[in-house]
Amino acid sequence: MMENFSKATIAINAISLIAIIVLLTLIAVIAFYQWFEGQSFATSQATCAIKFSNYCIEWAKTGYDPNKPPYDWSTRSPVGCDSVKIYKPTSAKDCIGVGGK
Repeated sequence: MMENFSKATIAINAISLIAIIVLLTLIAVIAFYQWFEGQSFATSQATCAIKFSNYCIEWAKTGYDPNKPPYDWSTRSPVGCDSVKIYKPTSAKDCIGVGGK
């Protein structure tokens, strides 16, 4: 039965199958990325504590320079951490104990 197919025909079919698999994988990765970017995290004590820690860790890399904040606190998800009494760090003292400092 295999003698009816040439090696070139089998190679073309294999290449086509690989191309389809790669294309579908790429579409799935793009769809996941678009979905993930659209997610917003619920404002809770835990998510805001993580946001606070990440901010302090990134800010420590600049030596806590007030002119070089790591990012805009008010636009980074979760938004509204004031409601759970977690506020943007404004000095190095606020970050004591975070990130090994």
